[in-house]
Amino acid sequence: MWAAAPLLAALLAPPAFTLEADWLTVWRRLEDRHGRPDPDGAQLQQARDPQYLEYPFDQRIGGFPLGDEAAWQATDRGARLYVQSITEFTLTNAVELKTAWPVGAGVSVGVRYHQLDDRQTRSHLARLVVAGDDLGGSPLFFEAHLFPRWEKEDADLEAVVGARIAALGEARLRAFALDPFVNAAYALAESRGAELEETRDQRDAPLAFALELASARWAGVRGELYAGLVLPHTTEVADPADAAATFTHRRAATLAGALVEWAGERVTVGATVLHVDVDDAWAGARALREAEGRTEGRLYALATLPGRVGVEAYWLESTQEFARTREAPVTFGEDRRLWSLRLRWPADATVMADVGLLRAERQPTGTPPPFVDADAAHRLVTRVAVHLPPYLAFGLGTGWDLDPGDGVYDGSGLTVILTEPPPRP
Repeated sequence: MWAAAPLLAALLAPPAFTLEADWLTVWRRLEDRHGRPDPDGAQLQQARDPQYLEYPFDQRIGGFPLGDEAAWQATDRGARLYVQSITEFTLTNAVELKTAWPVGAGVSVGVRYHQLDDRQTRSHLARLVVAGDDLGGSPLFFEAHLFPRWEKEDADLEAVVGARIAALGEARLRAFALDPFVNAAYALAESRGAELEETRDQRDAPLAFALELASARWAGVRGELYAGLVLPHTTEVADPADAAATFTHRRAATLAGALVEWAGERVTVGATVLHVDVDDAWAGARALREAEGRTEGRLYALATLPGRVGVEAYWLESTQEFARTREAPVTFGEDRRLWSLRLRWPADATVMADVGLLRAERQPTGTPPPFVDADAAHRLVTRVAVHLPPYLAFGLGTGWDLDPGDGVYDGSGLTVILTEPPPRP
C-alpha cells in the first residue's frame, strides 16, 4: 500500500501526535529477547537499573518531534533516525525504515526495520510484512508479520486484522506468537541425535493479544485506546546432564494506553497515558520472582504563533516500580518528571533555528540503590533544522548544561527524516 495521500492530509492538517509508536515500542521490547541485557531474564529489565538523572535529556535532544508523529505513522514508506552523544565513548541511537511494494489490488509486501541502542537495549528487529487493504471494497484490512532472526528461538509471528471507516476511525486486533518455534527446534535437534547442553519445552501456547482503537476527529477532538495481554505461559529449561539444574520460567504481562487530543486552527493540545505491568517467575533451580510496572503520563501543546514561531511544549511524568522476591523481598522505584519547551523560527522556512529548555526531576521510592537521589537538572538546547523538499529534513542539536558545577557543553545529536512529503526534524 502507498499511503502518501493520508500523510499529505495529516501534514496539511494541524500537527498531531499519536501514542502508536510508544505502544508498539513496548511490544518490540517484549518480542526481542536478545535485545535485552539478559535474554533469559525478565521481559523488560528496565526499571531494575535506574538511569542517571539527565538521561531523558540525552534521549530527547535528537528525538523525533511530537507534532509529526501522526504523519509518520500514516505512511508506509520512509526512514528516520537520531543519534545522540551520551558519554565520551557511547552514542544512543534509533533507526526506523519502512517500505512497501504493491503486488495486487490492495495487497502489498514490505519490509520494516527498527533499531534501538541505548543504555538498556540493543535491539535490531527486521520484519517482512504482507498487508491487504480495502479487501473486496470493504473497510477490512490485514497484516502478517514474520521476523527473520539468527536465533530461531527468538523468531516471532504477528498478525493484524482490522477495519477502517473514515467517518468513525479505525479498530485493530493484533495477535502475537512469542518464540513459537522453540519446541519444534529442540524436537528436531533431539530427533537427529544432537548432544544438547540444555533443552527447552514450552508448556503453554506463547500468545499475546492487543486491541487498538483510534477515532476520527469530531469537532476537533479525537482519541485512541489500547489494551494488551500476554497470556501466562511457562518454559522449562533443563540440563540433560544435571536434573537438579532444571527450572521453569513463567511470563505474563498487561498493557494499556489512551490518548485524547483537540486541534484548532493554530493549536493542538492533548494528553496520553501508557501503563505496563510484567510478571516473571522462576521455579526449581532458580527460585525468583520479578515484577515490573511502568506508567507514563504526558500533557502536550503544539502551536504556531504569530510571527511564524512554532511551539512544542510537553510535560511527561514517569513512574517505575520494581520488586524482586528471593530470600528477602526487595522493592524500589522512581518518579520522574520532564518539562520541555521548544521554539522554532521561522516555522515554515528551509532553514530554521530552534531553542529549547528541558527540566528533569527525580524522586526515588521504596528502597532504591544508594546512587539514586532526589534531584533536578536543567539543560538548554540549540538546534539548526533544514527542510529540503520533497524528501529530506534533518537537524543538528546541542545541549548546554545550566546547573552549576558541571561542564557547559553537554552533547550533540543528529536527526534525519526521509519521507514523502517530509515532516520537520
